[in-house]
Amino acid sequence: MIASPQTTGPKPKSKPNQPINEPYKPTAPRKANQQKWRKGFRGRKNGLEFFLNIERKSDGSLHARYWVHPGSSTGWQLTGNVHQDNTFILRGIENSASFEGRFTTNAVSITANFAKGGKKIGGLQLAQAPLRLPSNVKPVLDGPKPESTSNPSVDAVVLAAQALAKKLGKPFNRTQANHHVSLIISACSTAGITDINQMAYVFATAVWESSGFTAYYEKYMPGWTAKEYFEQAYGPNPTRILPKDARRLTLGVSATKILETRKRRNLEELGNTEPGDGHRFRGRGYVHLTGRANYARAQQYAVIPSGIKRNGKVPNLLENPDLAASDSEIAAIILAKGMATGSFTGTSLKEHINSQKTDFIGARKIINDRDEAARIATGADTFASAIRRVTSDDQDGDPTPNTALMEITANQEQFILKIPVAGYSSDELKEMRSGVAIGSLNGINAYFNGPDEAQTWGDSYSKDGTIYYGFKWQCVEFVRRYTSMSGGKYISHRGNASTFYKSSIPDGGHTFDAFTQYRNTDPKTGAKIGSIGKPKPGDIIVLSTNTYGHVAVIAEVGDEHISIAQQNVLTNFKEEISLKKNGNRWVVGGKAQCWLRHQ
Repeated sequence: MIASPQTTGPKPKSKPNQPINEPYKPTAPRKANQQKWRKGFRGRKNGLEFFLNIERKSDGSLHARYWVHPGSSTGWQLTGNVHQDNTFILRGIENSASFEGRFTTNAVSITANFAKGGKKIGGLQLAQAPLRLPSNVKPVLDGPKPESTSNPSVDAVVLAAQALAKKLGKPFNRTQANHHVSLIISACSTAGITDINQMAYVFATAVWESSGFTAYYEKYMPGWTAKEYFEQAYGPNPTRILPKDARRLTLGVSATKILETRKRRNLEELGNTEPGDGHRFRGRGYVHLTGRANYARAQQYAVIPSGIKRNGKVPNLLENPDLAASDSEIAAIILAKGMATGSFTGTSLKEHINSQKTDFIGARKIINDRDEAARIATGADTFASAIRRVTSDDQDGDPTPNTALMEITANQEQFILKIPVAGYSSDELKEMRSGVAIGSLNGINAYFNGPDEAQTWGDSYSKDGTIYYGFKWQCVEFVRRYTSMSGGKYISHRGNASTFYKSSIPDGGHTFDAFTQYRNTDPKTGAKIGSIGKPKPGDIIVLSTNTYGHVAVIAEVGDEHISIAQQNVLTNFKEEISLKKNGNRWVVGGKAQCWLRHQ
């Protein structure tokens, strides 16, 4: 049950019915040859992101619009037909593009071949996603205009870097990362790196090489001293096989050949010509700069042009190579300028990531040929997606930089709840429409809806107007906005909160939008019997009320309770509900009917 906050003020009224004119309302399925629907689809392949809106008429004709990112923000129109076997073809009205493929049952996803001019992309997988609006067809938004993704905030980049580190399996400390992220953003701006995909690869490289901003010096193998290891790895006269040579030895490459190849590389590419150079110019910084020649080049392309001075003098990397690790500002400049200019290997960012293509795998050549190229590419893609999601989906401002549950203070609560006798002023009403935060979960705010539970403050959209969240600031709006922003999972289901629970669906059964329903109550008796699936953070919990139900996000799960984050219960953002295990089933207290998890 949703407990009423202990506060004075008007008694909340019943929640309103959802309007019949909500955007993107799906129609009920019809017979296969009479289906009529309007859906969005989204997918990625070969570094390109595809968006496809399709409207199906009852006669099987299709009208569509597609976008490719990077590309036109307005998209291009298509027309075509779908056949009884769910195969379809769409052809461009404004260009030569075509999509040929097949819908899955109920058109949940698409497999298609895309062609335009001489370019073909086969096996394109598109999953159902929110409908996208053309850039010139946007609803009116309260609050500031969207922030350009070419200039994301430090908080947004920290969140994206955290997702990137998780993807790559690297450690990440947000407090520590703020410092490094700020310096790298600044260095990227100075180096002319403003494209999100290019920035994504810079951060993917930095997080990978420095192990999530925790290792600024290259590590050496156990059983060796640092000096002997790096002299053998990078020195001018290697004489010993290293542990990393084991694979080449098993492939039949002789030890002599391995040492000859390493010596030639160390002398010619790294420029380590003097005894001790291997250890002296070992890997340091965000990119693990290695070799005398690379330190000398970094002095010329990064340190001197930057105008940086330490103790009134220009730092000298050849005299003090440790600066490439110990001075984070210098390390950031080396990273950004080196990747932008191609100074590490002769290959630059713009050769692989530009307005025409995004080749995250090939971009590894900027640093180290193709070592771990595919893995680092997944990190870059995760970063870029996170930045676009945060900067486009953030509701009325950047998300609060926090990874857990944050509540406002008691004094802040009382201030918000204190309603002027004469009512809200025009400025206060404007602020309510923009959102008065009452707490945040993983950086995503919940907002005060006022003392009247039935009140709404207009329609809530993502900043770019392409994603509809619901009524400001109803409980469903927070749940839909949170799931979209935190994990890219859009809830297209429409209806009051009570409709999120389906009594006909068994425990562990599939419900709308690829969610699984874990049922807490017996649909016949209403008794709490619990579910075989224990609640998890991020699940949506559905609770019964005397009116239209209530939904919230499960924020924390303990041994004997769960904490939920919610909206439209005055300022009661966080609430704890009992949890107990009964045999092999988990029972949630209060009026919890079920919890939903995206699969």
